[in-house]
Amino acid sequence: AGFLSTRHPRSRVNGSSLRADAGVAGAVATARAKLARRDDGAATGLDLSVDALTHHWPALEDIELVSFDVFDTLVVRNRPAPGALDLLVGERLAADEVDPLAYAVARRDAATSAADRVPGRAPTLDTIMTDVGRVLGWAPAIVRRAVELERSIDLEHLSAVPAAADLLAALRGRGVRLAMVSDMHLGADVLGPRLRELGLLDSDDLLLVSCDVGASKAQGGALFTELISRSGCAPDRLLHVGNDPWADHAMARKHGIPTKLVRTAELTRFEGVLISPELADRCDLGSVIAGAARQARLAALDREDPPVLASVVAGVAAPAMIGFATWVAHRAAELELDRLVFLSRNGRLPFEVYRRLPTAITTDRPASYVHLSRDAVRLASAAADIDAWISCGHETSSSFLRQHTELLPVSQFLAKLRLDADAVGPVFEEHDFPLDRPVARERPAGDWRACFDDPRFRSALTAQAEADRELLVEYFHDCGLTSGERIGVVDIGWRGQQAAMMTSVAESASDVELHHFHLGRNRAETLLHPVRIERYLFDHDDPPVVDNAVGLFETMTATAEPGMIGLRRVDGRVEPWFRTAPDPVRDSAHVAPLHRIVGEITERCAPMLERGHRSDDIRARIIETAQAFWLDPSRAEAAYWTALPFERDASGRAVATLGEAVRASDLVALLARRGWEGRQWIAGSIAVSHPLTRRAIVSARRLGTGRRDGVRSG
Repeated sequence: AGFLSTRHPRSRVNGSSLRADAGVAGAVATARAKLARRDDGAATGLDLSVDALTHHWPALEDIELVSFDVFDTLVVRNRPAPGALDLLVGERLAADEVDPLAYAVARRDAATSAADRVPGRAPTLDTIMTDVGRVLGWAPAIVRRAVELERSIDLEHLSAVPAAADLLAALRGRGVRLAMVSDMHLGADVLGPRLRELGLLDSDDLLLVSCDVGASKAQGGALFTELISRSGCAPDRLLHVGNDPWADHAMARKHGIPTKLVRTAELTRFEGVLISPELADRCDLGSVIAGAARQARLAALDREDPPVLASVVAGVAAPAMIGFATWVAHRAAELELDRLVFLSRNGRLPFEVYRRLPTAITTDRPASYVHLSRDAVRLASAAADIDAWISCGHETSSSFLRQHTELLPVSQFLAKLRLDADAVGPVFEEHDFPLDRPVARERPAGDWRACFDDPRFRSALTAQAEADRELLVEYFHDCGLTSGERIGVVDIGWRGQQAAMMTSVAESASDVELHHFHLGRNRAETLLHPVRIERYLFDHDDPPVVDNAVGLFETMTATAEPGMIGLRRVDGRVEPWFRTAPDPVRDSAHVAPLHRIVGEITERCAPMLERGHRSDDIRARIIETAQAFWLDPSRAEAAYWTALPFERDASGRAVATLGEAVRASDLVALLARRGWEGRQWIAGSIAVSHPLTRRAIVSARRLGTGRRDGVRSG
């Protein structure tokens, strides 16, 4: 995105194909460096809104004409990857025995050579295609067909920035004249009708395109001289609005024209990561998602969703969920599974994505959503072998019978097992575990385990396990999980213990075959029962994606559903049993826009997805977007996201914010490596801290450890 990318052989200037000399490239690099860090993940500068016009722009009575850049200011491309549209043209030309990749390479090179022959202006499409035809040995008829195809495909993939039409209408209503100025190889006779269709260009507006005029914005700025001449306005009575620091700002000011940089329509740092910098197969899932994410983010801003919410959801959460759901569809097809089941609560968002995907991806494999939780399967899985269950649950401090005991009072822990504290509580009190207090961290693990070995407690545990298993088997039967089919079970994942417990009950009750698909696994742990699990983004022995993947992805998959605490029989039928207590996570302000934006992005992607996208592996790019946010947040991003609630346990009884500023009084403990006092997001907590505190933490940790531990930059 933007002007003269040094990464791509074919550099785009707001959609055109120009090549710069070293002097221009150096100036561009300097201009961009001043604007490199952008607080909201999108861009510094003003948004395209009437409010921005009214409150921030120069007094309009001093302005006779406002000119706008076109690409990445008023319109955006649905497929923003370099060469993506060229590959589509090549595919359409395949009937003429044209290799799509060979065409895309020739198209890129021809644009560069044509620009060399006509410095200072964008070459016309006819000129470029003539060069392509010469290189590939085409007949004139194929050259003409290629020109028409590129025109139609390019225009078809243009969308208006949501607020643009309203802004232009507001300016016209104030009597301000308008112009649109673009460095582009499609002339005004081609581009103009499409801009009118999008509600942007009016019959009284001026449209100047470099390939028509013979002058460029970027290379010398002569197109602005033409704008001044044709408008009849003095330069200081004009205002130029665009996204490019060089072409739309430096060059316009060189000609005396005031400017405003409006960069919200550029790809954010997250969206840009999704795009492959090289020409590749046209089934580039990352490019499709990036284009849809940009459009949905801009629409969210138009709805006045917080920019730091919209940019992170569009650029981090949505790619992860779409990539995950697409991979699940691919693996289900390869394994020839009968159907898919998505599990609550964190499986809700992947389910919403999956059911919006086209048949080309899902192959019409049926999918359903089932309410299930660890509390529903934990004790039921003990019925088969209580000794193995107790041993497995006490293996480490994070195992399911020891985890969170330092957070919850003993009585609440027993309630999670649906055991009567009055009946079994004396066992724990005899071992000096008061029911109204959590287990002290310093108590030996053997003391806690001794309670489970007590015959009185074991008898109550066994009886409740049998009752829970009976309910769970009946519930599985009602949900079709004992049908004898081969079923894919989709969940967010982590340790895999719930999947093992679910499998042990379901497969012991019928001949069903379960295959589990998880987003990831954060640590190794002995599982209660053999289980088939595949992970999408990471496994416990992979290099860590981020320092706290659970905190990141559970926040990105939060749902408004209540937590499930088990099963119960109601009017003779087994039904899920939900929490009724206040739930800060489900009531969080980010949940509704999270689901809306991810759903909108999926729907925008769906018409462009084909079977080849199903196997496109974009995991490395998803991980990079996650790291860009989680390890290197802007202060604005950190301020918003650290304030969100996070469940520290599965019961919803231990909830804290995702992070908080580090106080000066915390520094000694932190620098002594005694922990982060419950902060789930280290880099976010540092980012919202006082600058001096931030500098002290980052410097001390780098000097003392030689690594950053969840902190990418200072």
